[in-house]
This record gives sequence, structure tokens and C-alpha cells, in this order.
Amino acid sequence: MSDPSARTLFRIAALFNFSAVLLFLPVLDLADRFGLDGAPTGTMFEHVGLAAIGLFGIGYWMAAGDPYRHRGIIQLGLAGKILVVALVLMHFNDGSVNGRLTTMVLGDAVFSVLFTWYLISSRAANPASSTSLSSSH
Repeated sequence: MSDPSARTLFRIAALFNFSAVLLFLPVLDLADRFGLDGAPTGTMFEHVGLAAIGLFGIGYWMAAGDPYRHRGIIQLGLAGKILVVALVLMHFNDGSVNGRLTTMVLGDAVFSVLFTWYLISSRAANPASSTSLSSSH
């Protein structure tokens, strides 16, 4: 993946996360208007979750500025997106979220694939600049 493409990918990922925060922010009541059963309703833990989504969005925006330098953020983002997809699918399976909410999470699944593609292709293209979680300070 080229550097300009990677920068665009992570800017779009950031905007996706920021949009999710706005959609699920209980005070705006947008999720209910769109019939997203299982969306946050305003509990403290849901607020923490929305804060995490927003912080990951900031991380993706940072990663877009220099994707090679911020591989660790991208790796954490990939793990987070995979977890979100798995958790929502589990809740869909037990009936606690509806198909609309589950369909929205397909965006996270697509980003998981694209983040993986970026991490693999950028490592092969520039192994000297890649870092891993095991080599963190």
C-alpha cells in the first residue's frame, strides 16, 4: 500500500470512529432514531466505550500523519476492531443487538482487513522502519 493511500486510509478510519461517537452519543439520540437496538443508552461503561472509540479515532488521525512511525497505534487499532466485530457478532447471536447495528460493524471488519493489509505490505516494503509490540520500550 502506498504512503498516500495509507494516509488516506487512516484519515477515513478516524472519521469513521468520530462518526460512530456522534451516532452513539446518547444525548443526540441518533442511534434510537435509526433503530439501532443494543446501542449505548447512557450508562457510565457505555460512555467509557464511546471515549475509547473517540481515542482510537485520534490515534488513527495521528497514524495518518506518519503511518510507519505509528505502527503500534495501527496494531492496537487492528486488535480493537477485531474485538468489536467479535463482540457484536456474539451479541447478535444471542439476540441482544439487531441486524442494523451488526451491519454497521461491517465497517470495522473492512478496516480490520485494510489495517492488516497495510501492516503486512508496509513491513515487506520497509522492514527497517517496522516495529512490533514485543519491541516496545
